[in-house]
Amino acid sequence: MRARTAIFVQLICAGLSICADEKLAVLEVGPTIYSNVTITAVTATDVYFKYDKGVANAKLKNLGPALQKHFHFDPARADAAKTVADAPAIAPMPEQPVSRKNAQAIMDDAIARVKAIVNQPVRQLPRTPQMEVRVFSPGWFHPGASKPDFKSVDIRRSQDTQ
Repeated sequence: MRARTAIFVQLICAGLSICADEKLAVLEVGPTIYSNVTITAVTATDVYFKYDKGVANAKLKNLGPALQKHFHFDPARADAAKTVADAPAIAPMPEQPVSRKNAQAIMDDAIARVKAIVNQPVRQLPRTPQMEVRVFSPGWFHPGASKPDFKSVDIRRSQDTQ
């Protein structure tokens, strides 16, 4: 049943993504107004877009009625999509007793599951001259921060508890 619902929602999302790469002069989301908007994707709940200062997304429920109609927003479909999105993407590991015989197999399965999550593809968006891009320098640590010894990290000794 869950698989059928997921397939149904994906088909709906695919149908809604037809509006992708559409250009709008302005997009008003509540009190925020975006200009020079290019729609990159539309789902049952969100619209993803590029605008003159970067990239963003907005909930379809926060758009005006005309834009909601334009993007085919349906609150019932949005609730169904949210229910499916809240379900775990990877099936939970079945509980099984760990013994010397199956410990390595359980560990290998867990590692494979983590790799599947970590290695999911990230959709790239091209950087344009109009985007406001910031680089944090000198890196991960602010001046004066204590840096851990990366060869022997023990969070109990390096964490700041103040």
